[in-house]
Amino acid sequence: MNTATTTLHRSLLVLDAEHPAVRAAIVDAHHLHALVMSGFADRLHDYDFFTGHNTGHADHRASLNIQHATSLRTDGTIRVLVQSSAEAQWKNPEADKWRDALLSDPTPRIHAPILDGKIRYELRANPTRNKNGRKLALATHTDITNWWFRKAETAGLHLDSTPDIDNPWEMKSHTKTERTQAKSATAAASGGEFTIRTHRLTGYATITDPQAHLTALTTGIGAARAYGCGMLLTMRPKTRN
Repeated sequence: MNTATTTLHRSLLVLDAEHPAVRAAIVDAHHLHALVMSGFADRLHDYDFFTGHNTGHADHRASLNIQHATSLRTDGTIRVLVQSSAEAQWKNPEADKWRDALLSDPTPRIHAPILDGKIRYELRANPTRNKNGRKLALATHTDITNWWFRKAETAGLHLDSTPDIDNPWEMKSHTKTERTQAKSATAAASGGEFTIRTHRLTGYATITDPQAHLTALTTGIGAARAYGCGMLLTMRPKTRN
């Protein structure tokens, strides 16, 4: 099967977790969003994503397919894997406030995704359902599993087994965001605070539709993609199921 080509750029940011800007990003998801987006500030001349200026591009993150996945390590570092369809520029002045927290070179590299056969996957997800125009977090193991089976099929995957689902981890922000500023006065008055309930899903799957899978890898899965959810990480399994 012919699969349309796309270029995925990845950067690994290895950061000192004790750095003030990084500590702020750990406790406030919007600060982490701003840290990630600083690598693309040169492409956003008409949109100030730090203050939420409401002119310019309507959805700067999605237009560049920017995703990130974050992990806290026992060695005192936080690692942020950033992926996009445009190469990040970490020398942008907007990155200056956290630049000295970098512990290694974050030069972007081309990522060649796996598009056939069996894979092992990992996904930090925000499983939700819609009710009266609102997204509500799913809470039960059964609901989350059913959500992932549906999403996986759309992502060109056949799950080889029920996924492992870890305990919920809540991401929070007390920062007014551009999205809440653009809403009603009532929403703006709330200060833009939010809590996102997330789960890490892991398991094994078989790729059944390479094009659908590539689309899912490029654009992400589910809600809260601006805040570190939805980036599907895949690798070859060490042993076949």
